[in-house]
Amino acid sequence: FPLVNTWRLGKLDRENKDVWIPPTDLEITVAKSNIGYKKIKLVSTSLIKSFDEQKLDVNAIAKGWGVDRLFIYIQSLGYKNFMVEIGGEVRVSGSNNRGADWRIGIDSPEPNFQPGEKIFAVIPIKDKAMATSGNYRDFYEYDSKKYSHIINPITGKAVESNIASVTVLAANCMDADALATALNIMSLSDGMKLVEGLDGIDALWVISRDGNLESVKSSKMRLD
Repeated sequence: FPLVNTWRLGKLDRENKDVWIPPTDLEITVAKSNIGYKKIKLVSTSLIKSFDEQKLDVNAIAKGWGVDRLFIYIQSLGYKNFMVEIGGEVRVSGSNNRGADWRIGIDSPEPNFQPGEKIFAVIPIKDKAMATSGNYRDFYEYDSKKYSHIINPITGKAVESNIASVTVLAANCMDADALATALNIMSLSDGMKLVEGLDGIDALWVISRDGNLESVKSSKMRLD
């Protein structure tokens, strides 16, 4: 969280408080010293921090976790065919009202369109969860340059990539949510190797090349 928050706050101009400025290398270095999963210990049901400045940010899995909790609750009531959606993250059970697989649209990763206004692809799913992550809506801008809200924990800097969005299918939505974010940070080749090596995981990458959008999908990903 310290690193994400450093980018979120930026370095505000002293005279124009509404102007966001990217953090300096020194500020990034300081923030990086306060992060790292190896510095947090899990003891029974408790998390123990190594130092006071350490904080956790669960934004990359929170919506997915919420979808899963609602899904399990609705399932416990005896419902067989239903869909749960929070902020674009989805988990489905059974069939839709037409008795067919659920068909979920993927937004075209372009900042000028509202959710659902322009669909890039449609994915049929059954008894699975789906999550999408990208930098096309949530970003910072300074001096005509856009900075992704997704931060590379190794470099400490905003991700710079031609990956516009990644959609992941998984057994549960929290895993799909986490993987979608991680695959935005990884290169396409490394991400593909990861996905192909995981059971029950499929992914769709939307790549921006020369102003055009192209799709790349894992071997078992189906599109309508």
